[in-house]
Amino acid sequence: MDSLNFELSQVCLDSVVKLRRRILTTAALQLYREGRLTSQRAAKLAELSHPEFLRQIGEGPENKKMSEPPDPAQSLCGSRYLARVLWALSEGEKVGLTPMTASDIAKFISTHSDVQVQETNTARFFRDCRRSGKFEEYWMALQDGPRRHYRLSDQGHALWAEGLS
Repeated sequence: MDSLNFELSQVCLDSVVKLRRRILTTAALQLYREGRLTSQRAAKLAELSHPEFLRQIGEGPENKKMSEPPDPAQSLCGSRYLARVLWALSEGEKVGLTPMTASDIAKFISTHSDVQVQETNTARFFRDCRRSGKFEEYWMALQDGPRRHYRLSDQGHALWAEGLS
């Protein structure tokens, strides 16, 4: 990023805090648009919550149509958790929330569906999948510090699309 262009209102000039936030938000937005930061990192740089950053750039959940959450009885490959995880990763991707931790996935499922999912059970699902080698082709695990972050692989997208039809 060589330059940063933005307009300042008089309100921003009257407050150091507002001026600082405006500069950080503008820089974060530009870095995000250049593909140099994820929306999550840009939100942290701008000192905003991730949903607030997405709202400001017009990519918030209210601007995206979500598919229906999976029916609690629905299963893919004999696993209800797989259906829930694929749905959460797919919908999270649409609103810029991926990659997601197991905890993020559980919160997303509980918040956007009628199913209450415990964070520990979601983490256990991923741990069991790693141990058995089952279902791992449907997502990619990214190591970011001590916590793993997940996002759908091409096979996961295909399975989810197939499961919806």
